[in-house]
Amino acid sequence: GVIDDGDDFRNLNSQGIAEGWLPVGNTDSSDGDGNFFRTRFNGNGHVIKNITINRPNSSVVGLFGYIQDAHIENLVIAGSHSHIVGRNYVGALVGNGRSNTQINNVSITANVQGNEYVGGLIGKQSGTHIENVFVSGSVSGKNHIGGLVGTASGSSSSNNTSIKRSLSTSNIS
Repeated sequence: GVIDDGDDFRNLNSQGIAEGWLPVGNTDSSDGDGNFFRTRFNGNGHVIKNITINRPNSSVVGLFGYIQDAHIENLVIAGSHSHIVGRNYVGALVGNGRSNTQINNVSITANVQGNEYVGGLIGKQSGTHIENVFVSGSVSGKNHIGGLVGTASGSSSSNNTSIKRSLSTSNIS
């Protein structure tokens, strides 16, 4: 198929409001039935331009909502119209990442907004290793907000969390 002006990627909700991108992997896996992203995604240096997510009443929001045992690498999210809005666990790339997850060689320019656990890259990380990441734009929320990560946890050997060679120049409010 060909993408053209006749295509509609707004994902209108029942009130007719455009919600934009539906995050890949959107529920916790703790109940055994989780719908989470659990594989390798190599963006091969491609750019996702002007992503829009407008889900102010939804949690676990980002390009990927909930990830576990995943590896995301070599990806750029950019564009002056890249806006991500969610309630809790909100990040441009990942809403909530945990357990043996790696994020490498990612660059993000976006405006990210939420209530709690809001980050330019990832809203909450636990057992996530982040390396060679750059984030710019703005991040706004009420509690647990940060330019790279809203909050990070993990101290056991199986749930280590790390951030290496990464930087955010995001405006925080």
